[in-house]
Amino acid sequence: MKVIGIELETTTEYELVRVDLASLWKKFNVKSFKKKIHDTISDDFYIFYHNYNPNNRNEFTLLVGCLVKTLENVPQGLTGREFTSQKFVRIISASKSINDIHEIWNHFNTRLISINRKFSYDYIELKSTKDNYFFDSVKLFVSINEN
Repeated sequence: MKVIGIELETTTEYELVRVDLASLWKKFNVKSFKKKIHDTISDDFYIFYHNYNPNNRNEFTLLVGCLVKTLENVPQGLTGREFTSQKFVRIISASKSINDIHEIWNHFNTRLISINRKFSYDYIELKSTKDNYFFDSVKLFVSINEN
């Protein structure tokens, strides 16, 4: 998967990731970064959790963006990343609001704790609607080891 968006390093400590995600989401939409991204595959949004700190899995990089066909023309101020194919556990959320992303992770962490996570990258797929805070569907994909 190729994605272009904006990113920052964050942590789950003190629920900082919740504040950072809200800030990143607002920045992505208010500054109309999506309009600067060409060759998008769809109108959907993606939130990637990657670059996990091997010594502290609560520290990682958060990226909000769109899937694209190519990374050849990454607009200034945005970041382009390519994520390799891997195996995931998919969780479909009952909630369809960007404001409930934290609750989706809480559901995963409390009910599916026994999953053998890979900690390479995880992502949330937000199926687009005309409203940038509510979606047709919200799916969490958590990377797992093959065995």
